[in-house]
Amino acid sequence: MKHDRISVTNLSFYAENPDAFCKAGGKPYNAKAARIGARDHSRVGRLPSKALYVILTVAAIALYLYLS
Repeated sequence: MKHDRISVTNLSFYAENPDAFCKAGGKPYNAKAARIGARDHSRVGRLPSKALYVILTVAAIALYLYLS
């Protein structure tokens, strides 16, 4: 049995306007929305998550020590 995966982007395009989605052949029919989505997806993981985690942990410990 074959399982086809549907991306969230395609699902949202279909939910917004099924007729336009079908006419576009499953491709993004809204170029601006496609650019925004691609830009936002490329940002994921860029933040220095380890540094942010360390800073927040040190701040939480300092606050705890200050209040106790």
